[in-house]
Amino acid sequence: MDDIEQLPIIQLEASDAADGLKLSTEANWNQTEADWEFFLTRGTVFGIRDRKGTVVATAALLPYTGTDAWVSMV
Repeated sequence: MDDIEQLPIIQLEASDAADGLKLSTEANWNQTEADWEFFLTRGTVFGIRDRKGTVVATAALLPYTGTDAWVSMV
């Protein structure tokens, strides 16, 4: 088996909303650009970009209550 290319996990920013939307559309998720902006400004969103700079994976953590959080956009 060939070595699998290692790509860094990065924290996405509010300016990455359009890139998140492209991934959502490709994956047939129902998020809108406003949803991405909400998660990127109110929560923590991690992502992986391929060598071309395209967002190819995400995971979001959004505070829900004092002790709970919502994990989504995976």
